[in-house]
Amino acid sequence: MKYKKIIIPGVFVLALLLYGLFADFKNDKYVKIGVTLPLSGNLSMYGESILNGINLAINEQNNSSDPLKIDLIVGNNEGSANKAVSDVNNFVYVDKVSAVYNSFESLGLAAREIVEKTHVPMIMSTTYVLTAKDSPKFTFRDYWNFKNIGNDFNIILKKDSVSSVKILAQNDNSYNDFKSDIVQDGVELGREEKFNYGEKDFRTSLSKLNISSNDNLIVYAFPVEASLIVKQLIELGVKPNRLLITEATEYPIMSDSKSVSYLSEIGAYSYVSSEILDNQDFVSKYKQAYKINPRADSVYAYEDSRMLIGAIKKCDKFEYKIEDQRVCIKDEIKGGFDEFNNINRNVPIVKFGGGRFSVIK
Repeated sequence: MKYKKIIIPGVFVLALLLYGLFADFKNDKYVKIGVTLPLSGNLSMYGESILNGINLAINEQNNSSDPLKIDLIVGNNEGSANKAVSDVNNFVYVDKVSAVYNSFESLGLAAREIVEKTHVPMIMSTTYVLTAKDSPKFTFRDYWNFKNIGNDFNIILKKDSVSSVKILAQNDNSYNDFKSDIVQDGVELGREEKFNYGEKDFRTSLSKLNISSNDNLIVYAFPVEASLIVKQLIELGVKPNRLLITEATEYPIMSDSKSVSYLSEIGAYSYVSSEILDNQDFVSKYKQAYKINPRADSVYAYEDSRMLIGAIKKCDKFEYKIEDQRVCIKDEIKGGFDEFNNINRNVPIVKFGGGRFSVIK
């Protein structure tokens, strides 16, 4: 009987120790990140692309042996600024997230006041460039700068002795930066037509531009619109002397062989995300996970998410209140951005030819 009294407590203590070790090993710590994206409507392609990149980074973290796990809370703002603000309000006050990911100029800037007031770091994927007048502290921006692209296009035009261009452009604030650097130093604007998000028929605008084989056409558009414009140029039988188009290396254009052949035939210029060219490991992982090629948005969202996860690891201390953790995350990621909280991505210029594109700058 004495023997049993000794053994039972020993087994009990051993069980407690094993349970304690197992419990400690399985004691995952979940930290919340909120993301508001247009997952339906005209902008859904971009929202899905961004979400794929975020999910890829978070799945890697959550499937690792690291006890830190990320609880991603996703809101579908449908491209509405009001819904994006509502999502961010819920993230901050109800879900108690540690950070927010947003996108697009109207959606990100609409929520900026909330995150600045509540000290929640927010990363935006947008063409809008933060400046001194914005005084951002908790708002961060990761994308390319269309002013730089406009300047690169201007260099190409001047090299080819082009003095006048016609422009078909999406009505977007960043277009003003883009145009200001194209139309300079001897390159003049001959004619201009603008369109809004979601438009699908550009034939009237193209007809108003009256494009001949001697004209140089600039198209400022995002992928869906750019793809439709190329198809309608083909339908109208329009072949400008020179075509420079902003989003011609992004799908869905690259998935349409007829469009690629047309761009190759006229030797069109565009640009491509350098991260897509350089990070083939990411491209491979993305294609394996989603069966399609990634957009630049996907790469940026993936890298931003990894940056946030790294900051959360450094700020994941038991004594931190959620408010202190948010400030800590902001401080940790700030080093990756410039003085006004921007990351300006590199976008090499490319030229189409032979059914593909090649980098020229």
